[in-house]
Amino acid sequence: AAVAPRPAESPDNKYRGASITQEASAKQVSNHFDDVIDLTADSPPHELPLSPNEAPASNETIKRDDEQNDEAPSPQPVSPPASPIPFAKISNRPPSPRPKPRPISEMSSLRFLPDTNPIFSGSLISFARKTSCRVSFDAGFHLDGSGSCLDDALCIDVSERLKMWDPYWMIIEELGARNVNSTDGTTNVGTRTTACMAEQRFGAESNTGNPSSCASILINMPDEISRSSSSNRDSTGRSIAGYRPWGVKWGKLANPQPNEKGKHRDRFQTGDRRLIFRTLPLQRSPEDTKKRADCHLWPKGTFIQLRYGKSEKVLPILQRKQQSHADQEWKGISHPLDLTVEVVNINTPYEIKLCSKEVVENKATDNNVQGTLMGSYGLHVAICEYVAPDALYDRLMGAIAGSEVIIPKIPLRKAKKMAKEYLADQTVSILDSDDEGNDVNSDQGKRAGEDKSLTFSLLCNISKTAMQTPVRGRNCKHMQCFDLKNYLIANENLTGGRWRCGVCESFVNVRDLVHCGLFKAMLDDLGGQVSGARDRVEHGS
Repeated sequence: AAVAPRPAESPDNKYRGASITQEASAKQVSNHFDDVIDLTADSPPHELPLSPNEAPASNETIKRDDEQNDEAPSPQPVSPPASPIPFAKISNRPPSPRPKPRPISEMSSLRFLPDTNPIFSGSLISFARKTSCRVSFDAGFHLDGSGSCLDDALCIDVSERLKMWDPYWMIIEELGARNVNSTDGTTNVGTRTTACMAEQRFGAESNTGNPSSCASILINMPDEISRSSSSNRDSTGRSIAGYRPWGVKWGKLANPQPNEKGKHRDRFQTGDRRLIFRTLPLQRSPEDTKKRADCHLWPKGTFIQLRYGKSEKVLPILQRKQQSHADQEWKGISHPLDLTVEVVNINTPYEIKLCSKEVVENKATDNNVQGTLMGSYGLHVAICEYVAPDALYDRLMGAIAGSEVIIPKIPLRKAKKMAKEYLADQTVSILDSDDEGNDVNSDQGKRAGEDKSLTFSLLCNISKTAMQTPVRGRNCKHMQCFDLKNYLIANENLTGGRWRCGVCESFVNVRDLVHCGLFKAMLDDLGGQVSGARDRVEHGS
């Protein structure tokens, strides 16, 4: 019989030694870490000492028992499996959804300015609109997902997804909801993109560049301010009644900083409040879920126009671009749109009009959501407060009173049980029928069983420095951790690899992180001795 452990997670520069020295023997490692990661016990001596009745038997007692029972060794007690991994503590749970609206058709139309010089939609030149156009669409609600009304349950879902995958913008107040009739009276609805059709006019050019879907949100600022219970206070809780509602610097940059071209750009600081516009697909394809995290994404070829009073202007956005070698492909990063600088007068209504090249269709997928169509996007406009990575770290660790999400910690005892189960899952047993006697209790099998071990790195895979707060995803299949603060700093930047685990590349949002007590114990003991050349700890079972 032979037991072959799988290769260590990172075999390079393999470290053996409790004092972070390459010359230390495996025996010294095992002796030193009995108090830290002893996988043969349920808890270390300093955590829960054994009572006299639970003391382990001496070597002589075990020998006499084996002599009396030569047929089979005495069975060893099996500890119960580790309890389930805890979930994050969430203080503000989503409210119960309001009733769905009554199905109704409400035809409406929107006029859009030309998409030229530059091409705002990110389309190729041949697919851009060279003239203005007017489109008609259904602004009502239908159970199959058509119409631009988004029921309250899906509005809550969009809001929760943004909280999980974009925690740097904390939602303070959602704007743009409207009341419609329902079976129980009235209900609130949001807005989603729906299919549209360009109105044909005599002498009009080819409709190649015409949009496929559209939506419109009316933000009546005076009504929103009077209706809100939080518009009279800023991010510090200070009363600002009648001055800068919600503490927003309307019509201005929050913290203007000049760039290399002499233009000013915003440098957000914790506590800055802005009017942020984002969108999310209501239904995602299996391919999309494998390629990117569930972050903000503009529809393909998005064109945004803002109307205030009798004036209208096109707003440039950073979004995906249509590829010249394959016009069906759109690649790039979508950035949220800060509308604050555009809202100069808070005493007038604003209408946000959006059209896109995204086709809204009834397409069956494995992730079908009832009442939605593939290609339909939920629109989200809200007063949001910026939270920098350092401040977000304090909130997730519960260092700030009133934190919305607190990461759970896996106690040392439970973490050790998980390590034992992980070690058992990583071991493959191979029985060779040609071996004499085929005895699984042979010396070879015993030696193979004794060779089982786990190797951990105390360096963060993201920064290549010693971890301070070791975390990993609660659904990750590995024990290796990465540093929480480095993870938050890295994911503030909008990249294609956003929110990927530092070890297995799975997508992990802040609510799915867990703080590992096993790695915390090792770092408390050896964190000061970790370097790039000496970072690994190996322990046998």
